Amino acid sequence: MAKFELRKYTQVLAESSVLEEYIIPDGKNIVLSEIGGDAARSENVKVELLWGTELFFSTHGDSVQRTIKECLGDGEKKLIIKLTNDTLVSETIGGYILGDYYN
Repeated sequence: MAKFELRKYTQVLAESSVLEEYIIPDGKNIVLSEIGGDAARSENVKVELLWGTELFFSTHGDSVQRTIKECLGDGEKKLIIKLTNDTLVSETIGGYILGDYYN
């Protein structure tokens, strides 16, 4: 069993979004154990974590959640951290996904 970690912390320009994507190789799977986000407490700044098109976490502030979510790799579907800033100034925003690889 190997550890999995996907993180993205960056300055997001006004009225824009930044993505960090990871494709799980075919035949591999990841069991997620912790997810989190760091963002300004504003409805216009958010962190979203997605498995393909499925939204499984969203925050407009600082949040950490323990979870058990299995993501089966097919070589195409992506784990995505989406950082969105809909304000008129740039904001530092971050998100992360932690887990373990299983074969």
